Amino acid sequence: MGFLEQIGQLTVRLLTLDQEQTHLKQEQVRQDQQVQNLEARIRSLEERVLRLEDAREFDRGTIENVVTRFQLEVERAELRLKQLPSPTEP
Repeated sequence: MGFLEQIGQLTVRLLTLDQEQTHLKQEQVRQDQQVQNLEARIRSLEERVLRLEDAREFDRGTIENVVTRFQLEVERAELRLKQLPSPTEP
């Protein structure tokens, strides 16, 4: 193989490597964008989870208040029933 043929083969290899490098750089940019998008989605989900947890705690407090008021009403009703005169049996 002559010197010019070797130069030709090396040139072809160099061009191939250059194309592969360009492709890899483009792929890296695409992967970086995907990672950034995923990170943004994760942050969004974390924020949503925090909002849902806050809403759950608020709802739990509301339900506890309703249950407590209901229990008080039941106790008051029981007291009123005890205060009523007992019915006379025929």
